[in-house]
Amino acid sequence: MESVPITVIITVYNRERFILDAINSALNQTLDKNLYEIIVVSNFENEELSHICKQNDIELILSKNISLGAKIKEGIIASHGDIISFLEDDDQFMPGKLSLIFKKMVQEKVVYYHNMFEAIDETGSKINYFKGNPFFNLSCMSIRHDIIRVEALNEITELEELFYLSALDSGKTLVKYGKVLTKYMVHPSQSHSPSKSIESLKKQKEKGYAKYENERKIMSEYFKSARAKRFMKAISTSNAIEMFCLDANKKPNNVLHYFSNSNIPLRIRTKRFKKYLLTRLFPKKMNAYFNNRLKVEVEISKEMLA
Repeated sequence: MESVPITVIITVYNRERFILDAINSALNQTLDKNLYEIIVVSNFENEELSHICKQNDIELILSKNISLGAKIKEGIIASHGDIISFLEDDDQFMPGKLSLIFKKMVQEKVVYYHNMFEAIDETGSKINYFKGNPFFNLSCMSIRHDIIRVEALNEITELEELFYLSALDSGKTLVKYGKVLTKYMVHPSQSHSPSKSIESLKKQKEKGYAKYENERKIMSEYFKSARAKRFMKAISTSNAIEMFCLDANKKPNNVLHYFSNSNIPLRIRTKRFKKYLLTRLFPKKMNAYFNNRLKVEVEISKEMLA
């Protein structure tokens, strides 16, 4: 196949219920169909999926890989597009998404475009959800093929941050808060990780932060620019502030650097910095406050586990 401006990579893992809606949203774009291709990387095949792919000249890759990074790598290797737009199997593109991506990334030479999203539940109804950040949700991300560190997909599981770091490291133009172009599905299990006690929930959070720190060491081997380093340091400080507010003994470093880092949304920096200052000034009251919040999470988790 000849090269095209845009490749849409749809990754599928055991979610037959939503995949046809995702594919149809990529097909029903206002952009000329000759200007983009669709690749579906799936761990299963059924009659409906095979039919829609054959009918619409969509490449279907049956993957034995479990990790999302490995699936995306298969899609990237098979792609012919200068721009890669990702779509997860339960999300949807809005009709004008690829037209705007073509305008911004092909005509105006932006290397990374992160659009905003409309959150929906499993019935497709619009719901309230947090506003996200410039590296939230793959289905909101489009990136130039030639700046992706494809080899890192084998080692790093924080894929959103990997692609954002690839863009920062390029030193070229990024769009961090684009228009609302994606429907992002929120599942009930996403709101809270099942946990039976405050201590186990704390350990869960600690484990997540420790995992990020391990991955940051790997990321630092790939991304050497000052922009990328500032971003990684800011995320580490953000995690450290969260743990400090949950009774951790170790006070976070680089707090002032974190607050001044423009790669992190101002509202998030302000919220974290406020939590940190209040915890420093009123440690007992704030620890009690955060523990009460954890109790609520635990109660919801118990209902989920019942």
